[in-house]
Amino acid sequence: MWNYSWCTSNIVDYEKIDSWLNYFKSKGKKAYIDEWGVQTQGASPFWLEQHGQIHHGHASNETMKCKMIENFVRYIRNWDIAWSYFALHDTGESDWGLAYANNTLKESGRKMLEVLAKEWWL
Repeated sequence: MWNYSWCTSNIVDYEKIDSWLNYFKSKGKKAYIDEWGVQTQGASPFWLEQHGQIHHGHASNETMKCKMIENFVRYIRNWDIAWSYFALHDTGESDWGLAYANNTLKESGRKMLEVLAKEWWL
């Protein structure tokens, strides 16, 4: 189980991450982070049309999305948890993905590869 609100627009909420992970740890349970990700606000008119507001997991642009991904992965890398990123590919309604619909990596996809290669196994 994981709470989706680990970040708001352009900000990773480290206190919320700690709170949830420590909660499960205090219960003697393994924690996992499933379906976390970052969506770029500007490329999702569908979301704004449907909801009319900025919601959790939004970055103002692709560069900020890269920073949020890097910060999040670096922050959780030492926790004894399993995690996965939500939505490898973009869709017509959102741009949570690390790759475009044609399988070309986005800047954020290259950032994820870089962070995993340089940081994850340290």
